[in-house]
Amino acid sequence: MIDDRESLYDDVIDAYGAYSSSLYVGAPGSLRHAGRAWFALVSGTSSGELNVCAIGPGAAADAAATIVAALGELPAIVSVAPAAARAAGSTLAAAGFALANAAEPVMFCDDLPVQVATAFRLRVAARDEIALVTAAISDSHGVAQGLVDATVGRGLRAGEAIAWVAWDGNEIASTVTVTPGDRFIGVNEMMTPPRHRRRGAGRAVLQAALTAAWEPATEGAYLLSSPAGRPLYEAFGFRALGESMTWVRGADDATLAAIGNAISYNSSESII
Repeated sequence: MIDDRESLYDDVIDAYGAYSSSLYVGAPGSLRHAGRAWFALVSGTSSGELNVCAIGPGAAADAAATIVAALGELPAIVSVAPAAARAAGSTLAAAGFALANAAEPVMFCDDLPVQVATAFRLRVAARDEIALVTAAISDSHGVAQGLVDATVGRGLRAGEAIAWVAWDGNEIASTVTVTPGDRFIGVNEMMTPPRHRRRGAGRAVLQAALTAAWEPATEGAYLLSSPAGRPLYEAFGFRALGESMTWVRGADDATLAAIGNAISYNSSESII
């Protein structure tokens, strides 16, 4: 087990910014900005869920200002490590970001848990099924399918990431997108449509995806968890490297509700 959590947190932020850029950056008008322990994946779309940014413990003090400049007026979500909160908070608040009420941990799994039997059919989505995957993500997260298809769907069709699916008959019960790398496996867009939740589909498809991607040199898997998803990941064996603060601008209330978070518009003073 890797025990230096702060250093690992920064390494995960670097990996996330590198590996996940394939899902959000690549369409016209999109950009990737990154430095040590921070990144801004700017899809250029009107969805904050698709303009993804993060600041780790070891990021430079001006990381938030660089991210704000990269975003312009776009809606976005910025995950901020507690160690970076004082440097970043006032900058983000001044740019119109509000602090979400619940922490959203950066999580890491050192090893695979014991595989369990499941009735769901688990396999990689075929190219002609990617529209079904983006529809399931849209249904789960409240983001318009056209936006998901132009970003995550584009990356999947280009083979830059892998989507696993748990099928229940002809329906997608859960889907997870993974981006394998040299050291870590990134877990992205872990989505279960509301009518299929609490049936074990999410755990089953995550197990299948990580088992297939795990190599002898793999050090672990990481993800940025929502409050709603945290119990699943902890039951799977993920641990929190840090309880990140989440700053949001332009996010739809329904989207925030779907991930188990909400905005407190006067809360920035509590961490600055």
